[in-house]
Amino acid sequence: MKRTTILLLLLLVALAASLGVMRSGAAPTGLGISPEIVTFTATPQTIARGQSATLTWNTRSTASVTIESGPESRERGSMEKHAGLPSAGTLIVHPEENTVYVLECETVFGDMCMSASTTVRVK
Repeated sequence: MKRTTILLLLLLVALAASLGVMRSGAAPTGLGISPEIVTFTATPQTIARGQSATLTWNTRSTASVTIESGPESRERGSMEKHAGLPSAGTLIVHPEENTVYVLECETVFGDMCMSASTTVRVK
């Protein structure tokens, strides 16, 4: 019985390694592909007060993303959050002052994997 358990464990480890779950130095995805933010942009990057800008993002091997936003002078922990956004998408924003937007991606295992930022300036 003990030998069967060890063989089964070795088989599971080999299977996990072949799927990329146990790659060292990379966030686990179960697909062998490390999660990444491909693009995160604001268009236009400078607007007049009352105008809007469009945030556009595209990620790979992520479950969802969160976008935090706030004035450049605000501490990051006190920023407004939009969580549970799709892995790729757009969001129309109407900032009243220079605003930083920080995109963080989340893996299928719930781990935050990285972030990227963009700023919309208001004239």
